[in-house]
Amino acid sequence: MIAANAKINLSQLGLTKEALKKVSRYLPSELGRALNRTLVKVEKYAKVKAPHKTGQTAAQIASVKYSAASGAVGTNQEAAAAIDEGARPHKITPNASHGTKALAIPVRGKGGKYVSYDKDNPSRSKRYRKVKYKDVAGAPNKRHLAVEFNFVGRVHHPGTKGQPFLSSAALIANKVSVKEANKAADIALKKSSEG
Repeated sequence: MIAANAKINLSQLGLTKEALKKVSRYLPSELGRALNRTLVKVEKYAKVKAPHKTGQTAAQIASVKYSAASGAVGTNQEAAAAIDEGARPHKITPNASHGTKALAIPVRGKGGKYVSYDKDNPSRSKRYRKVKYKDVAGAPNKRHLAVEFNFVGRVHHPGTKGQPFLSSAALIANKVSVKEANKAADIALKKSSEG
């Protein structure tokens, strides 16, 4: 989750007690609107900066408004922290508590394409660039499901370089929240002087 703080100092404006009362009537609603604008901008920025290999990371980024003065932008995706910060080399093993006994690794043939076969006629093997569907419900036809797999007990993951989409959104959030809070104070001052 991304957190940012913004402070508004009205004491430097030299307002009278009556003028401060008028400003305080409009300021909470304007700050609420400023928070909404900030959340939308930061969420949009995080989605643009998120890696788009599968689109799952960007699709799961969301903003939440907790109160009139607080909100957050983040994701509930488990791998988001590893994507944002990177991951050190590690071993991946099957999760025995979920009943998994082995990991299934798709077989790649010559040229880096996955090997797929026709279940009815194994002599008609074809090669596809990517495995797109994992279950029958999402597959447009059965050929996408007939990919050959090797089953292994563990895999050594080489690690990944970080792609800081949430970290960079946090930096933007600080700038945007201050700008929007100042804009809200200006609007509240303008409304109080008019009404």
